[in-house]
Amino acid sequence: MKKVILAILILALTISSFAQQKNYGTKTIGQWTFEKFPTHYSVLPTKKMSYKNKITGKLEQYEEFNQLGQTNGLKLTMSSDGINPSDAIYMYKGVMVYSVTFFPGSKTAQQISNYNEQGVLDGYTIYRTLKSTGGYTEEVEKYEDDILVELNGVKQAPFAISFKDSLLDGKFRFVNSRNDIIEGEAEKGKLKKIKQTQSEKYLMVEITFLTDSIKVKTPKNYGGGYTFETFPLISNPIITNSKFNCMKYGNYSGYPYLLVTEDFSANNLITLVRQHYLEKFETEAIFKDSLLDGQFQYRQYVYTGGFPYSAVIDVQGEAEMGKLLNI
Repeated sequence: MKKVILAILILALTISSFAQQKNYGTKTIGQWTFEKFPTHYSVLPTKKMSYKNKITGKLEQYEEFNQLGQTNGLKLTMSSDGINPSDAIYMYKGVMVYSVTFFPGSKTAQQISNYNEQGVLDGYTIYRTLKSTGGYTEEVEKYEDDILVELNGVKQAPFAISFKDSLLDGKFRFVNSRNDIIEGEAEKGKLKKIKQTQSEKYLMVEITFLTDSIKVKTPKNYGGGYTFETFPLISNPIITNSKFNCMKYGNYSGYPYLLVTEDFSANNLITLVRQHYLEKFETEAIFKDSLLDGQFQYRQYVYTGGFPYSAVIDVQGEAEMGKLLNI
């Protein structure tokens, strides 16, 4: 028994020793220095080549290779001045795991991206923008297997969405079919706030729900910055994952229930909450052997394009084993 336990222990230690630890730091290769470099992907090249302009003698490119002549390690292109780097990539087992672009005529990186062996964002991504007054601003993102986990030092909430009694409840964060991130907070299906962003960082819309109004933040079309507007809260939908709840009142689109679907968009809420709906009209229908039987009633909302409805049809009638008696 002791031998078995010892063997398991040795195996576990062996596996853990092979598990690659991710480390990011400053790395110098030749005369160049690279920030937020994935040192866990560092390789020892078999050969290094420097390519110079035959006329000027200035360095144009530097590249590292493995024993088969494949790029393995750094591949760097110089700017036309032959002094400052223009851009560079780092290859590991045939996959680009690091890329950097420099400001023109500078050794300072303008953009840095890290990737894993599957070629998806993993580690740090940095964007820098020059200021007219001098210096630059920067945005630092950190990814784990293509998922944003940290933005400018602030940890991002994990993807999660929960429903209680089929009603959206608590803090939520999920991705729709267009790969937009939708996050916010709800209580018993009623939204407190909701935000939709594109590509993890570009705000599309942010809505705060108050007692009788909503406050909406959207990006300006030109010139940067944001627009802030307030709209009346006429119809406040109950967010659900139950089609039964929705069809009980004749539609999926907001009164009194709004269904969470793959193409869910927070932008639609701005239209929805400003619409007037009639008093609830509950669906009633009895089926025997899958045939409509007895008194029935239901409501249908008519949509001619876009999210607003254009008409409401209420239907009442009577049937007998699937055959209509009146309608």
